[in-house]
Amino acid sequence: MAKIDSETRKAQIINAAMEIISEGSNQNLVMVKIAERIGVTDAALYKHFKTKNNMLLFMLDGVEGAMVKKLIEHTSKYSDPREKLRNILSYQFNFIQKNKSIPRILFSEALQFKDERIKTKIKNIIMKYKKYIEEILQTLQNDDKVKLKINSEAVAVIFMGMIQFTVISWTLSDYSFSLKSRETILWEEFSKIIE
Repeated sequence: MAKIDSETRKAQIINAAMEIISEGSNQNLVMVKIAERIGVTDAALYKHFKTKNNMLLFMLDGVEGAMVKKLIEHTSKYSDPREKLRNILSYQFNFIQKNKSIPRILFSEALQFKDERIKTKIKNIIMKYKKYIEEILQTLQNDDKVKLKINSEAVAVIFMGMIQFTVISWTLSDYSFSLKSRETILWEEFSKIIE
């Protein structure tokens, strides 16, 4: 059997870890289970990640890249701030629907882990996302034609909370509905705030 290079093995480890997280509690995420999932010994995992927390930090780097950086790339093509926000909502629901472990990682890892590096990383991801939403809302506020009087930070939190609550409900219902099915009504109501 051909030897697998380090980057490929790391990707396998992260994918297996994300699958395990999406299937249940984060307490199920133990190195032995990850090793079993990809067909190696747990000692082999430690060649790539010295600790479970190091693996989680690496995973969070991937989440940040996929969730925040790609979201910004995806929405930068829209010049209208409302269209940007509408597409952020759609992108987030599509992304999370395809990556069920993300909500568990972001919404519970920070609360469960004592490792300050993990908490800080999750906080930074969330704050980058919030800052981007705030910047879009500020662009809308600065448009002389709109004359929108809102607190951009508060409205960004409302926007993020709308997504978070829907995703948590979806997760707790064992994914019994499509996130896309909630998108239109949520956008219709949120858009009234930024009219």
